[in-house]
Amino acid sequence: MISIEATTLNNGIRVVTERSGSQTANVGVYIGAGSRQDTLETTGAANMLTKMLLRGTSSTSKAALAEEIESMGGNITTAVDREMTNVNMTCFKGDLNRAVSILGDTISNASLDHAELEIAKQEQQRAHDNSRKD
Repeated sequence: MISIEATTLNNGIRVVTERSGSQTANVGVYIGAGSRQDTLETTGAANMLTKMLLRGTSSTSKAALAEEIESMGGNITTAVDREMTNVNMTCFKGDLNRAVSILGDTISNASLDHAELEIAKQEQQRAHDNSRKD
């Protein structure tokens, strides 16, 4: 039987926990802001921000972040829709504390490096161009 529990921490953060017999865990951060907050001048900003979250933090380079997640056998993803932005990480249960730490660092200390932003823009443009060819 799966049990789900919702808890509100002293700082107001809501934590929802689901216990299962699986050897893996999934932890996510869900932010109540999405592309709906983009204006005409900032169209695509929410999407670009999610891409930037995985490009390093003030204390961890993009390569070191990827290496740490990979060494855990983990996977990290980001997504944005009209109302919500989320960052999710899947890992083995034994690495859950590391995963929470990585997510916290990623959300709180994203480097938002200008050079990485330019690379992300180019990647987005290529993806856009390729989708128009199909």
